Amino acid sequence: MKITLYVDVVSPFTYIAYHVLRQDPVFKNCQITYIPIFLGGIFKMAGNIAPLRIKNKDKWINNERLRWAKYFNVPIVNTVPDGFPANTVQVMRTICAVSHLANTDQPAPSPSSPPAQQAIIKALDAVFDAYWVKKRDITDKDVIADVFSRAGWEDLAKVSELTAGDAKRMLAENTDGAFADGAFGLPWFVCENDRSEKEGFWGVDHLGVMLDFLGLEKPAAGGEWRAML
Repeated sequence: MKITLYVDVVSPFTYIAYHVLRQDPVFKNCQITYIPIFLGGIFKMAGNIAPLRIKNKDKWINNERLRWAKYFNVPIVNTVPDGFPANTVQVMRTICAVSHLANTDQPAPSPSSPPAQQAIIKALDAVFDAYWVKKRDITDKDVIADVFSRAGWEDLAKVSELTAGDAKRMLAENTDGAFADGAFGLPWFVCENDRSEKEGFWGVDHLGVMLDFLGLEKPAAGGEWRAML
């Protein structure tokens, strides 16, 4: 069973989905791939608009964010970070840059290679925590540098250099790939079950349907999965 989760750290629901896939044992036998993209690019290609620009949805969506975080015991701030939604193009390019550096010994560099995935997960852990737990300004270059330095990256000059070239192209290609896979918003999952059937799913509230498609059994206990009924 395979799951691809397209990720932009600006999305609180993607953060929740990422946390669930990483922490919930129901997914322990799944091969999971995390692909960094730019959500603004998806919105543009799909002709979509940011949820906060839709009247009434802006208020509802914050309650929904807190509700799902509570269901799945995901640490998250009660109020959105200042300036939300942040322009994450630079930080997402930085995540692509560290995945590219991890791929230098690979004959065919890919964000889905094991070394790249290790780097992406390490970076996402750090940036999601910085933005959705500590409310740090991830549009600030000094903050980005500090977050990645604390996460263990030392050659930040090389990382920064890549964001204007290879990482920029990678983010654009990943975003195009997400759109080609049907994405119009995040979190967007592409799943493949044991019958080699593939299907896309949108939203934390569709995790239960996704489990059914994958043939995974929902845990008998726990308010988070009861909420999927």
